[in-house]
Amino acid sequence: MRFKSWLKPVGLFFTCTCLSSLCLIPVDIFPGVVPQPGSQAEGRPQAARQRMKLLPVDEGNRNGSFRQFRRELLHALHKRDKAFLRQHLSPLIMNGFGGSGGLQEFQETWHWEKPDSPLWEELATTLRLGGRFSNGTQTEFNAPYVATEWEQVQKSLPDGPERFAALVAAQVPVYQTPARQAPVISSLSYEVVEVVEDPDSTGPLPAPEWQKIKLAPGQFGFVEGKFLRDPTGYRATFRKVGTIWKMTVFLAGD
Repeated sequence: MRFKSWLKPVGLFFTCTCLSSLCLIPVDIFPGVVPQPGSQAEGRPQAARQRMKLLPVDEGNRNGSFRQFRRELLHALHKRDKAFLRQHLSPLIMNGFGGSGGLQEFQETWHWEKPDSPLWEELATTLRLGGRFSNGTQTEFNAPYVATEWEQVQKSLPDGPERFAALVAAQVPVYQTPARQAPVISSLSYEVVEVVEDPDSTGPLPAPEWQKIKLAPGQFGFVEGKFLRDPTGYRATFRKVGTIWKMTVFLAGD
């Protein structure tokens, strides 16, 4: 699957992204992984294959103004402070690839007046996952790091229908079945993994609680969905206008 970035390459934004955050290393598959019945892997050991790690990147603390703004915004999101958030929304905020944008569309998209609006949690999660400044003057910040770094990741992925995502934590347990009481068959840290459907499931998985991932040909496991980040998931752009940071983009999809 190809990812269409919502960012424009500016200066060194994409050329200096991931020498330290993206690396290919050989990883031995945990021997407890059970090959799927009928697969080519069944009955013989699998050779180690190369996997990618996408380590966290956060340039936000390099700028004192943005660091303070992000801290205040996270506090406001926790309190569901609509007044604070409204003050920091661009009147032309981009909410998707098909709409006209703007504040009214933002409010109609998120219905932030409702107690169960997912806005507060989605934006807070996006903010906590770091990101990069997109120009040398540090007046525009893009989050999360999974989206800002994915252009580099994509160069090493197969050009096909496979769906890939990034694990955004260390020592994420991989379970044999989608249940915490199931045997842990592996542990992965900040890896780019292939997410697959489960054809053997008798019903839909309780997404986004669990996702099935491919460890090797014919070898699969399950991770909790909260540890996975899709590059086409929600991402945000913040731009400094005068002395105030404004959110100019908050969207998902490609």
